[in-house]
Amino acid sequence: MLRVGLLSLIMRDLANLSHECPKWIVLDGDIDPMWIESLNTVMDDNKVLTLASNERISLTPSMRLLFEISHLKTATPATVSRAGILYINPGDLGWNPYVHCLHIICISNLFVRILIVLAMV
Repeated sequence: MLRVGLLSLIMRDLANLSHECPKWIVLDGDIDPMWIESLNTVMDDNKVLTLASNERISLTPSMRLLFEISHLKTATPATVSRAGILYINPGDLGWNPYVHCLHIICISNLFVRILIVLAMV
């Protein structure tokens, strides 16, 4: 029985979606040199994931990978050169962005509920 990894399964499913809306794959956790090397072809100009079975999954123009990591200690120069790196100091974030986002979501939900009630009247 052929085992398929979770990342390759997700990438294949997103690549097969026909709409052109943005599709983000968020990978949270430290970079492991063993598995990140296999993603180098995805992150370079080829944008193709080649699996051990020789299957090739091409990223569509609307697909993006986002790595949320705490350090680059184990990242190789090849990985760093292929990634756009943005450092955000956790102290600069605080709790305000979370409260602001929650506030916007709650207001949107309330607005939708009001519209639904008005439509029923």
